[in-house]
Amino acid sequence: MSRQLISRNADLKALEEGGYEVAVKNGHLVISNVPYVNANREVKLGTLVSVLQMNGGETMTPSDHKAYFVGEHPCDPDGKTLESIRHSSRRQTLGKDITVDHMFSAKPKEGYRDYEHKMATYVEMIASSARKIDPTADARTYVVANSDEPDPVFNYQDTASTRAGIGGLSEKLAMNKVAIVGLGGTGSYVLDLLAKTPIR
Repeated sequence: MSRQLISRNADLKALEEGGYEVAVKNGHLVISNVPYVNANREVKLGTLVSVLQMNGGETMTPSDHKAYFVGEHPCDPDGKTLESIRHSSRRQTLGKDITVDHMFSAKPKEGYRDYEHKMATYVEMIASSARKIDPTADARTYVVANSDEPDPVFNYQDTASTRAGIGGLSEKLAMNKVAIVGLGGTGSYVLDLLAKTPIR
């Protein structure tokens, strides 16, 4: 499903064709191997994550300007924290296999046109410092990331849970199968609630 999402959406495909390691995981857009500078002035690799807003199988214009980061907080070439993007720092789980360390906030006046604009802008803000220390530091590795779920529960990406910030909680409901006996007043209410979770 995720590989199809990338190929069918011009902004996601442009990121991948631009050389970024792009994956769609649990309603999030993920770019791996983003070079950054840590407080010790060392060049490291981190992961940039954004909530992905979809309408069916098509990406929408991002209304959320924030992004998440896995790794130490990026710094400038002198080892000082990049305050221009800093929002908050705390470890949190956004969904299965997505645990982040920091949240960034950088909003251009006109907003982000699409996800290519948003993610490429954040990557440049982070990686430009790394290039000043190591000119070969580049997030464009031209590696195609594996983002396909082997057997997805939903026909479409569950972006409602990610927008609400309950992706991690929703994943706790994933189990093999659930049977509901009787779809009267209580059973139909339970079915409606469970249909929005990863339960089969």
